[in-house]
Amino acid sequence: MHGCERLGITWAPAPLATISAPKDDRHPCVYRGYCNFGCSTNAKASTLVTYIPKAIKAGAEIRAGCMAARINLDDRGRARSVSYYRRDVDTGGYVEEEQRARVIIVAGYSIETPRLLLNSACSQFPEGLANSSGLVGTHLMIHAADNVFARFETPVYQYKAPPCLALTQDFYATDPRNDYVRGYTIECIGPFPIQFAKIAGSGKRMWGERLRTFMLDYNHYAGLGLNGECLPHLFNTVTVVPEEKDQYGLPIPKVTFSWGENEHKLIKAGVAQMRRILEAAGGTDICTADDTAHLMGACRMGNDARRSVVDQWCHTWDVPNLCVCDGSVFVTSSGVNPSLTIQAIASRTADNIVEAARRREL
Repeated sequence: MHGCERLGITWAPAPLATISAPKDDRHPCVYRGYCNFGCSTNAKASTLVTYIPKAIKAGAEIRAGCMAARINLDDRGRARSVSYYRRDVDTGGYVEEEQRARVIIVAGYSIETPRLLLNSACSQFPEGLANSSGLVGTHLMIHAADNVFARFETPVYQYKAPPCLALTQDFYATDPRNDYVRGYTIECIGPFPIQFAKIAGSGKRMWGERLRTFMLDYNHYAGLGLNGECLPHLFNTVTVVPEEKDQYGLPIPKVTFSWGENEHKLIKAGVAQMRRILEAAGGTDICTADDTAHLMGACRMGNDARRSVVDQWCHTWDVPNLCVCDGSVFVTSSGVNPSLTIQAIASRTADNIVEAARRREL
């Protein structure tokens, strides 16, 4: 991060859920650089290679290829079961099945989680399950993730190693000198050739032979990416459209999203700062591209049932044995990747459910 050091900007290694030494039956990272397309050594952590194998060994059953349709309540207003569709291997059609449970945890993230709750409307909750607050599907947030790239004389090989190996948070907190609140993280990024061609082609308005010639210099480019905080605006929503249905006959989700004035100002400042860093590092031929990343919100957590969907333990206020445990419970987006926070919330919620079950409260 020579550019940061020349400008007096502090930087640090980025936290990554990628192992550097053997763990269980997983091998350490070997810097092949194909992280976004699947880690061949399983060094890159994901539920698929960490918790799911352990859950199966402990007796869990994974039902792949199923689609949750609705959550059903009993006469006491508690969650009783989940109705879902499973593909019939003989007919190719879909069969509806029902799974009963003492506790139901919804983890479909910021689009499918509110969709399922809204599609589970019933006599007790005509506006959507667990939606007495009217906030299911509201305050959707998306990180601003604009990119800036520059060419360097020495080959960089931007695809090598996991992306986001270094970052700076010097611009993360609210600065009263700015005309916007909150801030952003700047991270190193390393897109593969196809993605980089899309970025360069869009930013430089190139295509055909000109783009092909430009891409011969792919290994000489390096880029920075923004992780810009999005405020929780009430007008950014996820709703369902009863008139339009998917292959299962379920109303599809409708996402309504736009940047507010604060986000526009923050993005402009972040892009300018990334250009300064790359230029200070000796970069030339700079190109930019707008982008987004990381959905959050739409089933917010809180201490007041009138102003949130779930409590501090991710239990819905309206249905005590129904939990929402994913990024949809976020009330702010911050300016960092949400993955590790989501994992922490999930572990905390799991511990709480276990303790509540021991006390026979669930």
